[in-house]
Amino acid sequence: MHRRTMRKRSSKHSRKHSRKHTRKNGGGSGSSSKNTSQNMSGGAKKGGNKWNKFVMGVYNEMKRKNPDVAFGDALKEASRLKKKGEY
Repeated sequence: MHRRTMRKRSSKHSRKHSRKHTRKNGGGSGSSSKNTSQNMSGGAKKGGNKWNKFVMGVYNEMKRKNPDVAFGDALKEASRLKKKGEY
């Protein structure tokens, strides 16, 4: 008969959870220089590209008319408009 180990499952789970938590907050021993350089860059945000802005405009217009519309429907509509030459 095989001998079972006496490890506690809860301690393993809590250790994983604490690692995720420290990485998410950027603290702990796992922080890297990559995170530091991003934080010191001044927080400049990139602007979206033209296609994303166009799709979001189509989505917002469709959402204004019908609140139950899905984003996938807006993508299909934007694609149809692009083929028509309205993009």
